[in-house]
Amino acid sequence: MNTRVAANIRRSFEPQSLGAVTIADSPARSFGTPLWQFPNFFKDPDGTLRCPQADHFGFYALARAVHAVLVGTTYLEAGDALRARSFCAARVVCYYTAALNVTQAHLALQGRVFIDNPRGPLKPRGERHPGQPMFAPLEGDQGSILAVLASDGRWVFEGRPRSHASRWKEFERVYPGGQNLPDQFAELFEYMLSYGPDSFSEICDSEDYEQALLREGAQAVVKARHEAMYQGYGYDDFALDLLVNGESGGAGLDRKPEALRAFVIGASDAVVADVFEALDTIGPDDWHRLQPPFSMAVMTPEFEIPSTELLGHERYQRLIVELLHRVFPVGGEGRDRRC
Repeated sequence: MNTRVAANIRRSFEPQSLGAVTIADSPARSFGTPLWQFPNFFKDPDGTLRCPQADHFGFYALARAVHAVLVGTTYLEAGDALRARSFCAARVVCYYTAALNVTQAHLALQGRVFIDNPRGPLKPRGERHPGQPMFAPLEGDQGSILAVLASDGRWVFEGRPRSHASRWKEFERVYPGGQNLPDQFAELFEYMLSYGPDSFSEICDSEDYEQALLREGAQAVVKARHEAMYQGYGYDDFALDLLVNGESGGAGLDRKPEALRAFVIGASDAVVADVFEALDTIGPDDWHRLQPPFSMAVMTPEFEIPSTELLGHERYQRLIVELLHRVFPVGGEGRDRRC
């Protein structure tokens, strides 16, 4: 795991970090700690984005990573439910959604956290009314906010368009030039570029291999989602050409959804291992105090918890069950993997 992010997460759970928070009328007093379930933001007069929870934003980085993995697992289950019927396009949509969520979890644990539908400043007490939002709108058109852990250990906040391309684009900043790209991502990108007019062999004739793989591969993944969602196309291109030319009976048509599925399982495995590593660095007393608001932060915004009995991959199923046990422990004893 990224050591700077792991250290920041650990510090965000420590009492001295929490003591530095200055949030008027903290809504989380019932949880025994001044933490919102979700961060909020405001702008300085010069337009700089600020977050009152910046001093312990590692708390949210870990919560967003767990949230994304669990949401991704739900879509993995949905895709698996379609496997028996060979609905390739629908499976691509489900597995891509799972892949995007796992990608966001990976980015969060690399110190780049996306916050969608960001909340603005807390309204003054006299302006809060039952049934109405407690937060004022955030000034300007902020589709999403990206929280970045800078080299000096501070979190800085930048506006980002809420688009699929912008999520995958962050990989070029985490892995400049495509260097040290995790195997799961490299394998998915290589598959997506393996056949067609823009095949990877042609791209590499004039460009650096790793850089082209990252840039073009990410674009190909987004394109696959678009074709499946809006054109109903989810076949493997090479297998379809063989079928159309009468050279096969249709074997391999589902290689595209299966490549996305394999990516989700492999990338989730790595992300969950990093989450466990981060949890292991948190002191038992700190975790006992902050586990309730942390589990609430994971569940914000609300989503359907995956039904792990439906998972068709035994090892992955065990990982997700363990993750759920540690984040939502019974009696507060779920933090230690040895339990």
